[in-house]
Parts: sequence; structure tokens; C-alpha cells
Amino acid sequence: MISFGNNELAAMPEMKKSLQCPHCNKRHKIKEGKDTDGCPAGLFFYNCGDKTYLCGVQGKDITQRFKKT
Repeated sequence: MISFGNNELAAMPEMKKSLQCPHCNKRHKIKEGKDTDGCPAGLFFYNCGDKTYLCGVQGKDITQRFKKT
């Protein structure tokens, strides 16, 4: 499960067209998911190999929240 408030989401950086993958260290193109009617769903993801990873919500990059320090 994942959750964050509107204020936290608003403070996150804007989504870009690609990102540096933390798994393979290559750049991957970001895609926006669609709902069952084919309309944009506001969820962004990228593929690395045969896996798909969530990376954005409503145009905001959520990957910073999951970086290991």
C-alpha cells in the first residue's frame, strides 16, 4: 500500500519524460497509464526488463520518496 497527502504530493517535483532507473542504472521512458475507456489515468510508470514500476501520480514524480539514504 502507498499513501500520501495532497500537500505532500504538491511538494514533489514535476514528472519528466524519462528517469534514471535505480535497478539497472539506465534511462527509461515514462508512460502514462490509461483507464478502461482509454483516458489518461494520472498514474505514470516505467518498464525495466519484464517489470513495471510506478513512478508518478497526477504529474508528480514520487520516486524521491522511496530513495534509500
